[in-house]
Amino acid sequence: MNTRLSVLGFAFSFISLSLTGSVLADTNYDLAESLGNLIAAEEFCDLSYNQDAIVSFIEQKVPADDLEFANYLDTSIRLSSDQLNEMSGSRKTAFCTQIRRTAKHYGFSK
Repeated sequence: MNTRLSVLGFAFSFISLSLTGSVLADTNYDLAESLGNLIAAEEFCDLSYNQDAIVSFIEQKVPADDLEFANYLDTSIRLSSDQLNEMSGSRKTAFCTQIRRTAKHYGFSK
């Protein structure tokens, strides 16, 4: 029994390390997820983002050698878009209010 738990623990640790690679990878994954949520909300919240501001944000925040960021970002956008379609009423109002504030803070919108 203990051997089985040890093997499962090792497997979980290995999978976690394989997926993240490092603390930096975790940080970049989180950034891709957050930026993906913001981008997915653009049309949903009736916003129009400054494309140059998005480019600048990515160039400043994401290392050029990060091969996984674009994939994480795309996945986040797709998943967020699916979830947004289920939102209505006060939930949408609250969500879009914060999205507008965040987009403005980062210069994505006016």
